[in-house]
Amino acid sequence: MVQRRLERALLGTVFVIFVLASIPDTAVVRADPLRVVVSTEVTGLCDSPPWDRVTFYANVSGSVPPNTYVWDFGDGSAPSTSANPTHHYGRWGRFTANVTVTDSAGAQATGSASVDILQPPCPLRREPLLGMPPIGETDLGILIGGVVVLFLIGLVVYRRRIRR
Repeated sequence: MVQRRLERALLGTVFVIFVLASIPDTAVVRADPLRVVVSTEVTGLCDSPPWDRVTFYANVSGSVPPNTYVWDFGDGSAPSTSANPTHHYGRWGRFTANVTVTDSAGAQATGSASVDILQPPCPLRREPLLGMPPIGETDLGILIGGVVVLFLIGLVVYRRRIRR
C-alpha cells in the first residue's frame, strides 16, 4: 500500500514536470492594441516625372513583430505586400488606399489614406523650335551674353563697311 502511494505520487510529479517542460520560455504579451496610421508622400512634380507616384507608409504600433502587409490602392490594380510600397496611378482622381497589417500573434488592424492625383500644376512644355530652348526658360545671363556677342559682331561688320 505504501508502495502504491509512492508510485502515484511519483507519477503525478512526472506528469507535472512534463507539462511544465512543454510550456515555451517566451510568452506573447500585448500591452497596446494593434494600430495602423497611414501616411503618404507624392514624388515628382513637373520637372521630375512621373509626378503621380505615391509612396505609402504604414506606421504600426502595438504589434508583435514581424508584421505582414496587404495594400489595396483603390484603383483596381494588384495588391502589394511591401511594408512601404510606391504606387503609380494611371489616371487622375481621388483614390483611397487601404492596408491590412497582421502581426505574428495573429492580430489584425487596418488603416487608410485618401490620395488626390491631379493634373500637374505646371505649364505644358512644347518642343523648342530648331532645338533651342524657349526664351522664357533661358537664364538672363545667357540672354544678355548672346545680345552682347551679336552687338560685337554687328560692330565689327559695320566698321569693315565704313573702311571700304
